[in-house]
Amino acid sequence: MFKVGCWNIWGLNNPKKHRIISDWAHNSKLGIMGLLETKIAPSNFDSVIAGLNLHSWSFVSNANASPTCRILVGWDTKMVTISCLHYSDQWVTCEATSLATNETSRFTFVYGHNTPAGRGLIWEYIVQHAPQFSSSPWALMGDFNATIQPSDRSGGNLHWNGHHEDFGRCIHEAELIHVPYSGLKFSWHNGQAGRYTIMRKLDWIFCNPAFLNTWPAVHSRFLPRDASDHSAMILDFSHHRPQGPSPFKFLNLWADRDDFMDLVRAV
Repeated sequence: MFKVGCWNIWGLNNPKKHRIISDWAHNSKLGIMGLLETKIAPSNFDSVIAGLNLHSWSFVSNANASPTCRILVGWDTKMVTISCLHYSDQWVTCEATSLATNETSRFTFVYGHNTPAGRGLIWEYIVQHAPQFSSSPWALMGDFNATIQPSDRSGGNLHWNGHHEDFGRCIHEAELIHVPYSGLKFSWHNGQAGRYTIMRKLDWIFCNPAFLNTWPAVHSRFLPRDASDHSAMILDFSHHRPQGPSPFKFLNLWADRDDFMDLVRAV
């Protein structure tokens, strides 16, 4: 089963980043990827796609909603078919069907504005569409440019304003689930050292209950930062072989309890 990746790559006009993206897609066995903050001008779009050297891939973007392409979504046509459902300058929602299993899911790739007012449109979109998507597996991933709780921030201005509650309130109202992850917690780093260091958890992956019911072992990874100030994220929702029954475990200290035998007899 393929995996889904998302990365705020911070510009994609540089040919050096084309190779980085190509290697990332191949090495991570991605079937779908969302690239954020690509800054691709319409006149340079075809040359960037060619430079990625992903011959079996197709791409769709939100360039029609933004002066430059803020979100670029690609997929390997040998693994999956995709249709674009909605897009704006802050999100692209696609419906994807696996060619191997014929399973269909929806994915929303998010690149939020850096102002609370601008991000309000994202929260409205998510809450509005959560009931409509409730019967289908739906995952959302990207750079939301927002944190949910104070512990998602380190360094810099740590004052917690009222608008910081908007993100968490949206996720709660939409009944979304934070996908378990490994790797970096603070997915963005300002590149400074010492007391000037600022880190934030800005990149997130969520899913709805239908997604979790379909792939109960879903998990994600946030990779070390290298070519960007953001961590690349990978969603793995492959079917895993069910494990056998858990082995019986006994702690010797239980037998030291004065009421141990009474409890055994009661069982």
